[in-house]
Amino acid sequence: MLSWNLWTGIHSFPKIPLFELLNFKSNALDLGLVGLLLIGLVSSMFFSKTRLPLLLILASILSLILLDINRLQVWVFHFFLAYSILLSLAKSNKVLGSELLIFSSMQVLTLSMYLWTGINKLNASFFENVAPYIAAPIMHKFTSFIYFDNIIMIAPFLGLSFIPLLMIQKTRSVALLSIMIYHGIAIFLVGFAGYNSNDIIIPWNLFILASAFILFGNTHGFQPKFVRIFDKPNLIGPLLLAGLFPILSHFGNYPYNMSWDVYSGRIPYEHLKLSTLDVETVPSYLDEFTTSYGGFIYIDTYSWAMKELNTPPFNHPWVDQEIAEKSRELLKVRLR
Repeated sequence: MLSWNLWTGIHSFPKIPLFELLNFKSNALDLGLVGLLLIGLVSSMFFSKTRLPLLLILASILSLILLDINRLQVWVFHFFLAYSILLSLAKSNKVLGSELLIFSSMQVLTLSMYLWTGINKLNASFFENVAPYIAAPIMHKFTSFIYFDNIIMIAPFLGLSFIPLLMIQKTRSVALLSIMIYHGIAIFLVGFAGYNSNDIIIPWNLFILASAFILFGNTHGFQPKFVRIFDKPNLIGPLLLAGLFPILSHFGNYPYNMSWDVYSGRIPYEHLKLSTLDVETVPSYLDEFTTSYGGFIYIDTYSWAMKELNTPPFNHPWVDQEIAEKSRELLKVRLR
């Protein structure tokens, strides 16, 4: 709900459909799909052992992503995989231990999230740029915290350490306490005290924190029948995807949004550069995101997306090019 404009299509930030034939002017289809998604989510709470609500959820999410690739955010990817796992076991309620399989699968999904969040922070940009950026508001207000950015640099190693600590029964209490502190600091620094206007950071961190306590807080060890997951072919796909896309985004020329960590420093957002020959004036709604210099107009597409969609734009060379083309069209239409 915090990114409502993103899902309904009611915004001036360009929509980027995956296929050109899905480039609709009207937002009626987006609104209809959002309605179906909400129906599916509500229905799944009352009909938890049937496939129809889960199919409706997955089909709606997938269709909405096809209409605008910017909707494929980290939390969307996570929930899509989670609902895929639930769908694969929706009719397994008569099989002994199916609840255990669901529980174990969600544990794997949570652990994989910490794995790739940690790995994607292990780069020079995080240590040189992101850590000082996150620490700056506190360091400006409290000069005694002058080396606070150095403390933040342990974040990737701390995130990776949660995996073995959560899997071992004797260290699970330490892990959960550390996770609570870890996400609490993230919520405060990035959500409340930070420069970032992304309100989703707060509920997203709260969700991960709650998931860790629910999935690992009341168990007597990592699920003893955990290996049974790999006896279920319909579970292998979603669990492989949990690791595959972050791997591709880290080592290949794939969208960085799939890294599960938009604060890794690996997302090189650049301003959209337009010649003043193409655009003589800029619409008022873009004033705060625009600067002019040397015959060019520079538009901060990251801030534009954060303001209108409450999410960062999808980062990929193809998407950047599409945003540039659609922005030119949008500006020309506005100027007529």
